[in-house]
Amino acid sequence: MNMNSAREQLREEFRHKEYRDSFVAEHIFGRLPLKILALREARGLSQKELGDKIGVAQTWVSKLEDPNYGKLTLSTLLRIASAFDVGIEVDFVPFSKVLDDALGLSPESWKVASFAEDLGAEKSETKPVQMTAGKSKVLRRRAGNGRATRSANLGVNSRRNRVRRALER
Repeated sequence: MNMNSAREQLREEFRHKEYRDSFVAEHIFGRLPLKILALREARGLSQKELGDKIGVAQTWVSKLEDPNYGKLTLSTLLRIASAFDVGIEVDFVPFSKVLDDALGLSPESWKVASFAEDLGAEKSETKPVQMTAGKSKVLRRRAGNGRATRSANLGVNSRRNRVRRALER
C-alpha cells in the first residue's frame, strides 16, 4: 500500500469519531513509550540509570517503555525530557497533523538531539523565567547528576489561575 492510498483509507476511517479518538490515543500511547526506549538506548542508559535520573525505580521505567501501560503523565514526561536534555511539545492539533505525523514516521523520527548536540552548548545556565503571576521559577542543573531542581514550587491552583487570567485577556 502506497502512502496516498494509506492516507485515503485513514481519511475515510477518520469520518468516525470513535476511530479518530482511538487513533489519537494509540498514536500517543504507542509512540511515546517507544521513543523513551529509543532515546534511552541511544544514550547508552540502562533502565536503572534512567530511573535514577528521573527519580523512579527501574520497574517504573519498564512500564513507561511499555506501549500497553498507557498512564504517562505530563509531570513524568517533563522529568524524562529533562533527563535526556530534550524539549517536549504537548499541543492540540488538527487531525491532518496527526495523520501526517503517523504516516511520516521513519527511523529518523526516533532520534532526538540533546540540547548540547542541537545547539552546541556545553553547559546549561541558570536563568530566571518570569511567570505571569509575578513570581519567578528558576531551573538549575545540579553538577554531576543532570537533574533539574525548582526554586519555587508552583501548585496546580496557581497554574490554573495563570491560565484563567490569560484567557480573560
